[in-house]
Amino acid sequence: LVDQEAIRGYCHIFDQHRNVTVVDDFLTLDNPQWDFVLHMISYFPERGSFTDKLNALVHGSMVGERLNYLYIHQGINGALATPAEDEVPAHIFDVFDKVFVGHYHNRSKIKGTEIEYIGSSRQFNFGEDTLKGYTVLYDDGSDEFIQNTVNARYMVIDVPVEDVTVHLTDRIGELKSDPRNRIKVRVHGNEAETAGVDKKRLMDAGDNKVEGANTSEEIIETPQNGML
Repeated sequence: LVDQEAIRGYCHIFDQHRNVTVVDDFLTLDNPQWDFVLHMISYFPERGSFTDKLNALVHGSMVGERLNYLYIHQGINGALATPAEDEVPAHIFDVFDKVFVGHYHNRSKIKGTEIEYIGSSRQFNFGEDTLKGYTVLYDDGSDEFIQNTVNARYMVIDVPVEDVTVHLTDRIGELKSDPRNRIKVRVHGNEAETAGVDKKRLMDAGDNKVEGANTSEEIIETPQNGML
């Protein structure tokens, strides 16, 4: 949205369909067969009207004797290693039994809370982890993560320069036998050592990208299967 405080936006082009509901500000889904109710709030700026929408929902839509779940798309303190100034504090969600959050692409839980970032459904680049998929809620209030096994996997292989051998090219070839895999090899060594790596050989083996890394960086070996 150009104006992130606006109620109507591009999603509203879909509200003409009978099986699609576009949430203007907030909405509660309540089925008597469920052990929970699911509250949803559309995105509004963290330092804008979001807290007003949250307070209105809490004071007018909470259901007693049922689990109250919240589904939002916000930045919350504690989700990232370095807090951002425009994030909201985690304690404002204490009234809810569980909070499911979009926004950040990697799955995570905020320590000491019931707040869980459910992650994106698929990877978009090498900087994201492989835990991509879908969170399913069941009637009894339990939930389950279902791994996406269809879309592309962006996999990073970290190796010291001395391990850039035929075994590495064989490993790349094995991984690339699955057309979903995208491979990046990050070679650790000093500048002179990494400059001497035969990048063409790795690319011919099926590597999508080759990077050099300084020896001061930690080397983390990718599991052999690379998939979850």
